[in-house]
Amino acid sequence: CYVSLESIDNIKLLVAYLVADPNITVGHLQKILQDKIPIYMIPQKFVFIKSFPLTTNGKVDEKALQHFEEKTLV
Repeated sequence: CYVSLESIDNIKLLVAYLVADPNITVGHLQKILQDKIPIYMIPQKFVFIKSFPLTTNGKVDEKALQHFEEKTLV
């Protein structure tokens, strides 16, 4: 999982990019997170991907992540 702060139409959102079982729903993830962290730390957007794009240095390529489509906007 990789979480970033993004600005969409001048609104800042926490976005979670994750490699996960495609059968997991956003609602299920939110329920798990609500039991573990404060509500303001729960991402508003979840993006499911097959693998993380990496830079030549082996770090997560943040710019490439922004091109993936969201599964659900909460």
